Amino acid sequence: MKQLSYEMFTKIEANILKTARPLEIAKFKYLFFDGEKQAIETELLKYQNEDGGFGNGLEIDTVTPESSALCASEAIKLAEDYHLDMEAEWVKKLLFWLETNASNSPSFWDLVPKSLENYPHMPYLKYRPDTVFTPHVCAIFVPALILYGTPSQVSLGEEILECCENFIKTNQPSWHFEIMFLQRMYLSLKVAKYSFNEKLFLDYIKDKVAEMMCTDESKWLKFVALPLDLVQSPKMPWSYGYEIAVEKNIDYLIDTLREDGTWKYKDSWDTSTAPLRQIASNWSGYHAVKKIYLLKEFGAIEQTSLLWKTCS
Repeated sequence: MKQLSYEMFTKIEANILKTARPLEIAKFKYLFFDGEKQAIETELLKYQNEDGGFGNGLEIDTVTPESSALCASEAIKLAEDYHLDMEAEWVKKLLFWLETNASNSPSFWDLVPKSLENYPHMPYLKYRPDTVFTPHVCAIFVPALILYGTPSQVSLGEEILECCENFIKTNQPSWHFEIMFLQRMYLSLKVAKYSFNEKLFLDYIKDKVAEMMCTDESKWLKFVALPLDLVQSPKMPWSYGYEIAVEKNIDYLIDTLREDGTWKYKDSWDTSTAPLRQIASNWSGYHAVKKIYLLKEFGAIEQTSLLWKTCS
């Protein structure tokens, strides 16, 4: 497996500091320069609305200010990845938003609000009424609702968990983003030692990882599941047997890094106006932090005394 050199790390660092939002910069400093976890939470809360939900472009593919399930899922993912306090007041407000905005629709929430169309967003992201259950994105809310919610919020979490179980048992068509959300749900519930049908979920996830993972790098700029999409840590219980595929993906990340510390992406923003160029810049910084997070998780960054320093 290749290692990201210190020279290229510094180029990525310069790009992130130049293009990323303060939230991503706080994540980056936490990962590599002894940055404070509180700085991440402080930046995260700038995206929380008065109603307790999250919007305002927290999920980088849209800048819609209105609260949405998509942005709520991004807040939960960030809290999991950076070990934020799930008993904090902002989480209680978010759980309240989830409960009060849950509907009788199959997946409990629309992914994005209708107002999406009034703001810049990635072309693939469109408002679609929720008509068929999908664990994307509601599965990620299950652990937060069950482990930290009020009794009525716990009941909501248990209802979603049951829907996820039925989704598996009835072998509904799925795509890799749904599996990624089920993975997160499974791991959080297991770590918390919550009693659920572990074997059913683990067997399903393993089968889907085997079925969906694309190992042909000539297709990796298309809408496919890369090895690092489905195996985001060597500690994941479905990582066994995919070491070669993961290493190939890591080598690909390092090989395709451009001299200016950026990567080419399969999606891109319109850059015809200054505001859109700023969004595109932030989007690039967001994904750079995601990629370097994965490289660190797999020990694929050259460790030097200069790299692992404390940020001044």
